[in-house]
Amino acid sequence: MLLCALVAACGGERQRPAESPDGGQLQVPQGSGPGSGPASNDEPISSSPPDTGSGPAAGAAGVPGPPSCEREELLAPYRYSEVAFAARYGGQAKRFSEVPTTKERPLEACGLGTSLGELVRLTCDDGSNPFGGNRRAAHQSRRGNVGPGGQCGAIVDVYVVPCPEGTYDVHMDMYFCGPATAWQ
Repeated sequence: MLLCALVAACGGERQRPAESPDGGQLQVPQGSGPGSGPASNDEPISSSPPDTGSGPAAGAAGVPGPPSCEREELLAPYRYSEVAFAARYGGQAKRFSEVPTTKERPLEACGLGTSLGELVRLTCDDGSNPFGGNRRAAHQSRRGNVGPGGQCGAIVDVYVVPCPEGTYDVHMDMYFCGPATAWQ
């Protein structure tokens, strides 16, 4: 028992079976288990970030390929290049209808304050904002999280945004930061 505690304290890896969302066991590809890369047992197992079709992972001219998905510590944001951060999904949108989101392709922001800022910046199709510029009202629209998603498997939150044209479920990855962007 003492030996197990010492191994765990010194960064030793514990073995645990990987499970799929439906409770079944996942097949872990060779070379992706413990000791084979930056993923730890506290982060989701993933062979690569999902193909988002645009943004930092798209490989468009001047935009780097998929991010490395490494963090300084478990709850720290993922740091992207300035080019990737400028091209983040939803960063240039004006209306909620221009940026449909899913767990796999969330709106990307840096920190809670910036995430709430995006919700009060974006508008409905008629130009209105259901939160009236109030970040607290935007925060109260949070339904919860849907687990890991986005380019690097960060926890994705969902906000319910009522607009005259319909209700939007806005998925938000608040761990998407530039190299010098303050995580707020």
